[in-house]
Amino acid sequence: LVYVFDGALRLAHPVMPFVTEELWQKMPSHPNWGGRPASICVAEFPKIESIPDYSAEAEQWKSVQDIISGIRSVRSQMGLSMKQELPAHIRVDASLAATVEAAKDSIQRLAKADRVISGTDVKRPGQSLTAVGQGFEIYLPVEGLIDIEKEKQRLASEGDRIKKILTGIASKLDNKSFVDRAPEDVLVQTRAQRANMEEQLSAITRNLKALES
Repeated sequence: LVYVFDGALRLAHPVMPFVTEELWQKMPSHPNWGGRPASICVAEFPKIESIPDYSAEAEQWKSVQDIISGIRSVRSQMGLSMKQELPAHIRVDASLAATVEAAKDSIQRLAKADRVISGTDVKRPGQSLTAVGQGFEIYLPVEGLIDIEKEKQRLASEGDRIKKILTGIASKLDNKSFVDRAPEDVLVQTRAQRANMEEQLSAITRNLKALES
């Protein structure tokens, strides 16, 4: 945080000289910036080649965001209130294990899970809804929280509705006349809609299978 703030002050100094100088005098130095002059007005401007590359860490924390979004998405699909806490079992690849372990408190707080169990060998409990992402699988036990039979009927009905939509989209994209005449943005939108519907259908199929086990 000090490293980033130090760089931000250097960048802002030409347009905010007095405020940045005052803050500069009060903040500690960071070793990554090397020697630190007495005044920000003679400090070097940040050089892009000296900025550390945190792309790998950013990608790992993107997975944490995806885990939280996955849990919240399943809640929404099942009509489970955010006030209703439930355990989250998360199987992760070895490359993500340490990151997810460190983020347990954040996942628990933001996904409203009463506890988070993560690891490379986590097994799916019975009657658990699932969400899958790059390098992880989430299992949310819902036994006793929802009417299983009613939920299976709802999911089956929703699956049939999405299949009809996909049939309509397929008939458009298989129609050479439509593909040749439609504007490019319409084709992009239609293909994106198909991908979104296929993803929803996959999630429904997965959760139906989970509820039947």
